[in-house]
Amino acid sequence: LGFFPHLWGKLLDYAKANFRLYLAISDPFPDKEDALSGVCGEAITEAIVHWQDQKRQVEKGYYPKYKREMAIVVYNDAATFRSRIKQVALAVVPLEYGLALLQGNTISSVKTKASGLLKKTNFLRGDRDAEGRTSNFANNALRTICHKVYYDSGSKSLRQFPAFQKTIPSNALILVATIVSMPTIPLVI
Repeated sequence: LGFFPHLWGKLLDYAKANFRLYLAISDPFPDKEDALSGVCGEAITEAIVHWQDQKRQVEKGYYPKYKREMAIVVYNDAATFRSRIKQVALAVVPLEYGLALLQGNTISSVKTKASGLLKKTNFLRGDRDAEGRTSNFANNALRTICHKVYYDSGSKSLRQFPAFQKTIPSNALILVATIVSMPTIPLVI
């Protein structure tokens, strides 16, 4: 991104936000070549149109000359986006699910509890109500992760898009739940 002048960098941040929106609600793991020739270019075009609608300027001589390089910058942000979800999950999951060793748990009790949460996707359910029933997707950990990832104050926040202004789209919630359930997420900190 350092190659591009300041205003193009800002525009590319908006294009990255558009691509993150696509990742969250359409396809979290798109094929690289398909994305570079398709959705990443579209994200850049949408950003340019958005910029023009706001009467903002960018430095001349970069588009379409460096369109492919811009698409690569946008595509490479996908790994950053998914890593951000993973980082937030690593911080939130142990505390929200009572899996942190600092809460008086032993390694053995944490492993037992983690296994129980992963069994039949129990980690997706909220606490039991007075009648012993649970609500699917009501767990506070998923809500916390979604809010920290999708509604942050950065320039690539998804809160700026209509799809995220009234609710968390189902596919965005599924992406977070998938990352939380991945075996690469250690449940003990």
